[in-house]
Amino acid sequence: METGTANSPWPLLRSGPFRYLWLGQVVSQIGDGLNKIALLWFVYQLTGSALDMTLVGVLQSIPPLVMSPLTGVYIDRVSKRRLLVSLDLMRVATVVLIPLLYYFGLLTLPGIYVLVLANAVVSAAFGPAMAAVIPQLVKPSQLTGANGLIHGAANTGVLVGPAIGGALATFIGAQNVLYIDAATFLFSAACMSLLNVPPLARAQRQNGATTVTAELKESMRFVLRGEPAISTFLITSAAFAGGMAAFPLLLPVFAKVSLHVGSAWLGWLWSSLGAGMVLVTTALAWTKHRSEGVRLAIMAAGIGCASISMLGLTWTPGPWGALCLIALIGAGTAIFTPLLWSLLQERTPQSLRGRVFTLTGASDMACSTMAMACMGWVAGALGPDTSLRADSAILFIVAVLLARLCRSRLQGESRPARTGVGASPRSAAHVRDVHAH
Repeated sequence: METGTANSPWPLLRSGPFRYLWLGQVVSQIGDGLNKIALLWFVYQLTGSALDMTLVGVLQSIPPLVMSPLTGVYIDRVSKRRLLVSLDLMRVATVVLIPLLYYFGLLTLPGIYVLVLANAVVSAAFGPAMAAVIPQLVKPSQLTGANGLIHGAANTGVLVGPAIGGALATFIGAQNVLYIDAATFLFSAACMSLLNVPPLARAQRQNGATTVTAELKESMRFVLRGEPAISTFLITSAAFAGGMAAFPLLLPVFAKVSLHVGSAWLGWLWSSLGAGMVLVTTALAWTKHRSEGVRLAIMAAGIGCASISMLGLTWTPGPWGALCLIALIGAGTAIFTPLLWSLLQERTPQSLRGRVFTLTGASDMACSTMAMACMGWVAGALGPDTSLRADSAILFIVAVLLARLCRSRLQGESRPARTGVGASPRSAAHVRDVHAH
């Protein structure tokens, strides 16, 4: 494993194509935050129905769950630069059509649902495509910093986007905020057009001659049998997604029932979660690229800290204590995804990255959906403290799995590297990737 000596993100941001990817993400993620508030509020104002509003959220979660494996095949087949530009332009169209149709009196509720679903389909492909292209834009020693910067941009959008969106909706109207959201995607498309991505390898171009079913089977074989660690990564990722997806939904109940506070304190509690996440993902951009075993150890420690902090919420003396513990939860869990991305990017050949990342997203979404439903029932029937303890137990299991994998990897890293017959699966994947280039 190559370890870099540089521990500053500035080389990535001063020069090279990665800066355009990061800049586009900073702006478009804030746009996503605007969209979350403006679109829901607009639908609620238009219909006066909470059910119609919640259906928007349901439609946004369906495509990553149902279509991700299929979109992964096409992500691996096409030019990543053209794909990212096209996806951003399609997001512009699906977002800007809502206020335009409303202005001309042509907007209907089914029309909104169709546009929301179309936007969700496009967004479901953008994330895996971006994850697949990052290793082509940076050196292996820069993967940790690059992923930290990308996820820092996403967390910043989550932190500031809704607040800005809520304020703008008050002053200019929720439907007009969607024009600003569309403009952020247009800016991102311009940034994506400046990416200098190496052309597709011959093996990738030949993928077009194979069937979609064959390529899906190839990715499943790789995940289940080709790389033993990949399947473990996907299991831990799905369990982590399930544990963390339910937690934000528990905050309103926890604030009201356990802390006896109102909406103002709920906002502070939510912001403390985002602040912890932004702080850690930004710090990751400044860290050196570590060996796989060390990264797994950091992930296990972060998730373990989050698990203990979540359990501590059930005994917290008041809102100030909860504020600190929730910030620790945000910090501990924010470590997971950027480092997981770097591990998957290193172990997966270039020709399979799109499919592996979409399979990861599909399994994460499935577990998230089930966890939200189960934890919501538990919170209503047994109280928020019971749900928090269950969430804490899930994160603890994830930490244990990562610690066990870390132990085996550290032992492997301490042995002399092997070549030829009996080489590790990771070495084989690396060789395939080199030949692909």
